[in-house]
Amino acid sequence: MTDININHVLSSDISSTIFDDLLFRITVSAPHDICIRVSKRPLPGQALYHFHRPHLELRLPRNAVTTVHHDLADTDHWHRFEKFQPRYRQAAVNICLNTGQQEFLATHGISNAVVIPHGYDPTVFDAVERPKHHDGARPVVIGIVSRRYPRRFKGEGQLYDLLKHLPKGRFSFLFVGRGRWQDMKVARAFGFDAACYDGLPYSLFGEIYRRIDLLLIMSLFEGGPACLPEALGSGTPVIATPVGMAVDMIRPGENGLILTGDGAADAARISGLLENGGRGLNVLFEGAAAGAGDTPTWDETIARLFDLYREIVSHKGCGVA
Repeated sequence: MTDININHVLSSDISSTIFDDLLFRITVSAPHDICIRVSKRPLPGQALYHFHRPHLELRLPRNAVTTVHHDLADTDHWHRFEKFQPRYRQAAVNICLNTGQQEFLATHGISNAVVIPHGYDPTVFDAVERPKHHDGARPVVIGIVSRRYPRRFKGEGQLYDLLKHLPKGRFSFLFVGRGRWQDMKVARAFGFDAACYDGLPYSLFGEIYRRIDLLLIMSLFEGGPACLPEALGSGTPVIATPVGMAVDMIRPGENGLILTGDGAADAARISGLLENGGRGLNVLFEGAAAGAGDTPTWDETIARLFDLYREIVSHKGCGVA
């Protein structure tokens, strides 16, 4: 059987650790009938082209797909929807990470979108043998796992507002990610015990989720984030703003909570998990452990991607001339 040649096009020399990791996983997982080629510019004669920065292209070929990596509601100049919209209209299929992106495109008359979320690596994040447990006495360890960006779209301002209202002594913080030492210092200034790993090999990330009780995501805008399936796949409840994949993956009151953005109100809800000997927190532990197997792995999401490639290539006349 002839290989189906898939060309992943980066459209830029800008380095991206996220893209490098994703494309490595896709390449090493390719089945016998699919050949993956990665390039800056489109290579001639490929069965399908997969664009990751479509806004940098003047036009997409008929046999093209895109991945929507960012939050379409992001107000940043570089992520303005107007920059991406013409290319999304030309693609045969737009691959979204969450249903919010798919719905956003639909409201703009772009219906050729499917949802394939990020997954997690079960070789790094251990299978859940039993739910975590908390006796309501020791401090609850809250983890924040993400790089810190200058424009603070990861919600640092909202985090500081939350810190104002959480009771000292009942919670501690573990920050993981480049630049997060700055937030560790703020948490300590508010009176919380806090630690930070500014740089950590990915192979050790599983230990982070074993150490924390809750993952906290305060982002204003997200396509993913990747830490969400990592936590849920590890049986760790997630407390998050209603962004990205959080709305799809978090079942409020079962495996996490969705925040309102009101620091005082959200702090009260989080603190309430410790009432009655930590009953509410243990309910989340049980729900997160029970649902861990429903969290998609990278193998599962990449297999869906390969199935989509085959479907598009076999369907003649798709896309825009």
